[in-house]
Amino acid sequence: MKTKYAVPILALLSSLGFTTITLGDSYGNPSGSPSAANAPQGTAPAAQTVAGTVQKVDASNSNIQVKDSSGNVQTIKVDNTTQITRQGTPAQLTDLQTGDIVTVTQTKSTM
Repeated sequence: MKTKYAVPILALLSSLGFTTITLGDSYGNPSGSPSAANAPQGTAPAAQTVAGTVQKVDASNSNIQVKDSSGNVQTIKVDNTTQITRQGTPAQLTDLQTGDIVTVTQTKSTM
């Protein structure tokens, strides 16, 4: 019964200039996942961890490329919240070399 009126309502909205309908979550995000800015207070931003082999170090742009066990290469923007370990020992971007085994933990918004 609901679909009986869907087409005429969409046609009316279209004629009034409404051409897109955006569905969002309870935070107002179309993607369905809350952003740090829209998340409820007290909720920490999600962290993402990448473990693998360093493919490239770009210290001038604060980036590293890490190849994970699946063969995917990810470029990671390193900032003051980035945690890097090289073979289990804390490391800085400037300590890294191509071929190092690393684990990089970063907030999702910067990866």
